[in-house]
Amino acid sequence: MTKGLQSASPISSAAATDLRAEHSALLDEIRALRNELKTLSQNGAATSDSSQSVSRELNIALDRVVGERKPFVLRCHGIFDFELKLSSMRAALFLALLLDVHDRSAGGATSSEITTRMATLYRSLEGTNAPDEQIAALVRVGLYRLELSLVESPLFEGSELSLAFNSQLHRLEIAGKSKIQRWSDLSVSISSSDPKILALIDSLLATSPLSRARKQKSMYISSSERGWDQLFLEYFNHTQAVQNTSLYYRPALPTFPDALLTHIKASAATIARKRVMLQGYRSGRVTFHEILNRQTLWEMITKMPNGNFKLYPPGVTGELVTAHLQELQLHLDSYEKYSLSLTDAVFPFIVGVIQIGEGEKLDAFTMFYRQAPALETSDVTCFVLHDPFVAQSVLSRVISAVLEHPSTSSDRAQVREEISHVLDYFLTNGPIVKEPA
Repeated sequence: MTKGLQSASPISSAAATDLRAEHSALLDEIRALRNELKTLSQNGAATSDSSQSVSRELNIALDRVVGERKPFVLRCHGIFDFELKLSSMRAALFLALLLDVHDRSAGGATSSEITTRMATLYRSLEGTNAPDEQIAALVRVGLYRLELSLVESPLFEGSELSLAFNSQLHRLEIAGKSKIQRWSDLSVSISSSDPKILALIDSLLATSPLSRARKQKSMYISSSERGWDQLFLEYFNHTQAVQNTSLYYRPALPTFPDALLTHIKASAATIARKRVMLQGYRSGRVTFHEILNRQTLWEMITKMPNGNFKLYPPGVTGELVTAHLQELQLHLDSYEKYSLSLTDAVFPFIVGVIQIGEGEKLDAFTMFYRQAPALETSDVTCFVLHDPFVAQSVLSRVISAVLEHPSTSSDRAQVREEISHVLDYFLTNGPIVKEPA
């Protein structure tokens, strides 16, 4: 009996060890579950905070409607929710009022001559060349009618905020019963799917495109000088490190020779950006990796049936195209921080990534370009996304896939040789002439 008990003792010890192991594993699992619950609770709080912040957002869109008696539609979503068909005058008045609201919410300088802005907007939206005195009179009548309309049918009434029209200052003011009392507590975005209206919005907003992109996180921006020309200058015009990676349909404007920029009437912001980027290459602060389809080099020397070079505005000469190809070679020879990759990989989109700063303070923007139909010479609009994870995904998944394609060449000497081959062909044979379809 004693022997049996003695022989059973080691088994009991092993069982105890197993129980302790199971107990430890169970404790680890409980701790893990507690951590998961804590994370879920935090995420729920974040979601709650996010839903509360949405109620303090105002997203505004003014679009053109084809074939309607009232050719514009104003849509507001967030703290106010409504959709309204508008005449040209009413659209101009509302847009001026809401641009003013945007600028005050962003802490920007507001226009003291808001009625002048209304007249400017009306002239553009209506497409009229009427005398200034006539348009000013129309604006006065329009404002009077708008005030009566807002009294009869208040539009800017929400649970958090109410805005009342101030007939003396010709602007919207926060009503006393509102829970929101400071403009800075309101986040406002204004956009349009119409390129001309979007350019108007960008030209009149007091805040810079980069500050709006940082605050709004996503933004649709025009190709005007006060739109993406200004945004791209702001990307580079500072003292921080900048990395720019681009998949594009033609060489970027900073690679254009000065004579070509002058010929195409490049904006002051574009000319300044080229200067800032070249300085950045020399100092090592700016890095630009440009990725083009190999066919792009041949399209640079291709003439369309209308006699214009395919990738350039009308009137660009063969001498200017030659100078551009030579400028690309000069960039490769002179600036280590500029690199060009050529590929046969198909990318039916154009996209770019800007990274500003370093380490934990890295700021990243991804640009999704809307290209003009049939590869015309101007880009219509650009969607900007301020999100480091999206930027990293585009770099690691999209850009890397193109760079790793078997046809891609990033060797400077080889890329330079390919440019020389196209240049020699052009100088010997003249442009490639595209036959009419």
